[in-house]
Amino acid sequence: MNRRRNLLLLSALLLGGCFLITWAWKPYRVVGPSMEPALADGDWLFIQKEDPKRDDLVVFVEPGTGKYAIKRVAAVPGEAVQIVDGDLYLDGEVHQRSLTSVEDLVPMLDIVGDEADTSMDFSKQGFARAGERHWKLEGAGVAFLQRPPTADYLMRGDSIPGELPAQDLGLEVEFDLLTPDSELHLVLRKGQSTFLAVLSENGERLQLLLQAPNQLGAEVLLEVLVSSPAASGTAFFTLADHAMTFVLNGEVVAADFAYPTPQPHQNSELPVDFRKMEHAGVGGIGPLMVGRIRLGRDILYRSSGTYGGAKALQLADGQYFLLGDNSPQSRDSRQYGPVPGERILGIVTSRTWPRGWTDRGWPFD
Repeated sequence: MNRRRNLLLLSALLLGGCFLITWAWKPYRVVGPSMEPALADGDWLFIQKEDPKRDDLVVFVEPGTGKYAIKRVAAVPGEAVQIVDGDLYLDGEVHQRSLTSVEDLVPMLDIVGDEADTSMDFSKQGFARAGERHWKLEGAGVAFLQRPPTADYLMRGDSIPGELPAQDLGLEVEFDLLTPDSELHLVLRKGQSTFLAVLSENGERLQLLLQAPNQLGAEVLLEVLVSSPAASGTAFFTLADHAMTFVLNGEVVAADFAYPTPQPHQNSELPVDFRKMEHAGVGGIGPLMVGRIRLGRDILYRSSGTYGGAKALQLADGQYFLLGDNSPQSRDSRQYGPVPGERILGIVTSRTWPRGWTDRGWPFD
């Protein structure tokens, strides 16, 4: 009798535990491309009931359809939200995310060795192969991408083409300065304005420069001594959300440094969207070595729908503004407006399948 009672008690505890786990971490399946490349059609996710914060992925009951949907929290209760020129504005100011790695951006390129020369003009700009992973520059030069990038993204190793020019690029490069006179140059162009991050003196000095059109020489925007200098490692440089950031081996050297408004291309034959076309390049003064190169971009939000124009939308208590990462293929708060908190079932805590991908879609090393 005691044995039977113990078995019944154990079975009840197991059933109760299974029910609790299922209730607290219920799995949901992703349907559709609206969250690519962070999430793909067919991914399985666990959610947990918590109060959403900005940038959380949430599962909710979609207004109008009653279907389950997954989007990212763009604005929280009490904020005024709007989309202007692809950027997210909160309470009248562009929202600046903390960007400390290319993995905070949407993946576009992840290249090394021979792949680098198919995407960038390495061999045409004085670089020579040095082993399986590296290119060596003896003199001076910069190798740009072979074409200005559009809003493509990497999806599990495949490149998905975009239509509009990429916006707010970030460049991460493995490098090695071989002498005290060597310099690493990471170059980002916006329209006719060229911005450079120059690392020199064995990685002890950083300069952020602006080369404006029709201007002789480059203007020094910022010059700092690096607190943890390094002549080799990984350097990350980005111009996103109206600010510049430079990170050396994971340490932020310059963060959220505002830059002058770039000059658009003065070409009336170009569509307005393409006059702000961006570009990226890697180079410097040798001898130096360049290894793995990764390029990312910020999410490019399209102004569309009743609530996605330039007019600010004030969120009331308990209201959230939810957006898809793949803006051209997402039905979200731009169309159906704010989502009440009671419709949000929970935040995504983990991906159950497939594993091996970061929140923005980069593969784990």
